[in-house]
Amino acid sequence: KKLETLLTALRVTKDQLCEIVKESPEAMENWVVGKKIKRLPNLTAEEEELRSQRMKTEFLLDLGFVENSEEMKRALKLFRGKGLNLQERFDCFVNAGFSKKDVAEMVKDSPNILNLSKDAIETKIEFLVNDLGYPVSILRKFPPCISYKIERIKLRLTMYNWLKDQGAVEPNLALSTVLATADKLFIKAYVEQHPEGPAVYERLKQTICSH
Repeated sequence: KKLETLLTALRVTKDQLCEIVKESPEAMENWVVGKKIKRLPNLTAEEEELRSQRMKTEFLLDLGFVENSEEMKRALKLFRGKGLNLQERFDCFVNAGFSKKDVAEMVKDSPNILNLSKDAIETKIEFLVNDLGYPVSILRKFPPCISYKIERIKLRLTMYNWLKDQGAVEPNLALSTVLATADKLFIKAYVEQHPEGPAVYERLKQTICSH
């Protein structure tokens, strides 16, 4: 039967269908034209969790993680949501221009970058690259950047660019410095270096955070 027919009748996603085929290839015998498709039995919460955990483990092994290593245990602990979402989120970075090897290294550095939804990842990358003109490679140097709220990213980087244009701050501050610095320290160390800085910062804050 056609893929769309199977997905609808079985009430599964493409990733879930792939998982079913891996686990029980014989199930495909029931999906031929002329046979009525039997809806899959609902898994218990425990079975769903076990399947999700297995998918997460397989995903990490494919990236080069060593089974039962501290690195893998840390990643599994930080991952939220279902295992079937990880590949889709991983592919967002590949589609943005990173090699699979680079994304694998980013995940090893900061596993929680795959906790974001596909839309959130795409929105943040688009803002950094298209709106602010940063090269996408900047995320390789500081992967946690993508985990900050979009409001914080917009406020901090828009403010920093304004200060840079005014000659009030160093032009090549690391992205980690701009985003990770605590609010009070950021204001004192950078915003207040220009007499109009605090007023501009407040205006930006009201505009960005009100949307």
